[in-house]
Amino acid sequence: MVIGQSIDAYVSLGRIESYLLAENDTSKREVNTDLPEAMLFEDATFTWETVGGSQEGDVGKSEDESAKDARLARDADEKAAVELQAPFQLEHLHLSISRNELVAVVGSVGCGKTSLLAAMAGEMRQTDGTVQQGSNIAYCSQYAWIQNATVQANITFGQPFVKEWYDKVVDACALRPDFKMFTAGDQTEVGERGITLSGGQKQRISIARAIYFNASIIVSVPVTAVASILT
Repeated sequence: MVIGQSIDAYVSLGRIESYLLAENDTSKREVNTDLPEAMLFEDATFTWETVGGSQEGDVGKSEDESAKDARLARDADEKAAVELQAPFQLEHLHLSISRNELVAVVGSVGCGKTSLLAAMAGEMRQTDGTVQQGSNIAYCSQYAWIQNATVQANITFGQPFVKEWYDKVVDACALRPDFKMFTAGDQTEVGERGITLSGGQKQRISIARAIYFNASIIVSVPVTAVASILT
């Protein structure tokens, strides 16, 4: 136990050190509710902090095939930059997305689809230009994060429980069949001491969480090659 805890402490200290030594984020993003567009990029440039994608050890040996495919799709945006020993960048973006518009970003592997959506969500560091958004944003990443709690708690995620809105979200995300499979419906606990969810179930719960948040802009990166933005 002492050896295991010492190793965990060493790894944790390394992560804390990396965080403390990281460059300060000086980028500014304006939230303008009077903006005619949902999102507006003007000569914006974004970059990842490091070269390459995630390490194999960070994902874990227990990931299923769908998670591996999702990880490989995400890492594809940085593969070209690895050869050049430079972080992947999106340069001089000029983009305007109207309100009440559904936009799909489609392209070949490694062309920057995931990076573009990460830039919209603020996950990619902005180095130049301006970005304006017309409202708050909900982000669904390729890797659905599920906390050790009930399915309902994973969907509401700290928001007040409103049954009528909750039922609409559950039906829209096709979670009813999944609830019937769970031992206690949406009160079933998931995580280390609960049941294990499939990749599709995790993604549906992640999307339901974003919709339940009732954000005006939803940025979603599915496990497939096509990524979509719903505003």
